[in-house]
Amino acid sequence: MGLKEGRLTNVEPGLKYSVGDGIWHDITSTSPVDVTTVYNTPISIVRKSTGEGRLDSEPQFIYPIKNQRTLRYTGRKLQHK
Repeated sequence: MGLKEGRLTNVEPGLKYSVGDGIWHDITSTSPVDVTTVYNTPISIVRKSTGEGRLDSEPQFIYPIKNQRTLRYTGRKLQHK
């Protein structure tokens, strides 16, 4: 594994993302977001809830391009095919 670098484009305020380290980062503008991760896991993006009692959206996953093995999301954990 090595550093994985990329850019999230077409983003908007109200989204948040995680690069696989368990930390969520808020997106507060429409400017592209540069991301770097040392993990071989997908980047997760969700739309934050808009009110009390509402849940965030289901996550969308962006898989690193340089993965040597295909990743499959099973709903519980990532497994290699």
